[in-house]
Amino acid sequence: MTRTWISKIILLGTSAVVICAICYLSSCKGDNCGGDYSVILNNQLSFHIYDKETKQDVLVVGESPYNFDTVKVYDTEWKVPLNMHVRLDGYVGFCFISESDKGKVDQKISKRFYMYFDQNDIDTIDIAFNTSYDECHNQLLKYFKVAYNDSVYFDGLTDNNRVPGVNFIKKE
Repeated sequence: MTRTWISKIILLGTSAVVICAICYLSSCKGDNCGGDYSVILNNQLSFHIYDKETKQDVLVVGESPYNFDTVKVYDTEWKVPLNMHVRLDGYVGFCFISESDKGKVDQKISKRFYMYFDQNDIDTIDIAFNTSYDECHNQLLKYFKVAYNDSVYFDGLTDNNRVPGVNFIKKE
């Protein structure tokens, strides 16, 4: 009789371990689970700015009227956002999601940035976005809207939870 109880306890314990393992393995599906996903670093706004008349990139070094060293993106507190860069070919990029946005899901977050060319030429970049969690508890971008000088360039759901690349038109 003792062996029967021991057998039942072993069977019950084994079943519990198997059930827990199945639940754990099935709770995270997909390639993002266990990876190095970062809602901040994986969501950068990247763009070129083209002149309305000439259709040329206004920030290409050697062709631009602006001093490459002063061209920057700033937030509303005049701080440079994470990973802000301007490449020699005029490509601009920066992280618009900050540490304070982590964990804020299912709510619209709006931010304004300034594209600073020089003291006489500052444009605005307005961004609104919404995130949610996936099955692996990664915070993913679901909705994204970007406007440059009040002209909307993208407004909608994102493909693959990523920020779409955009090209802005500089109107003077």
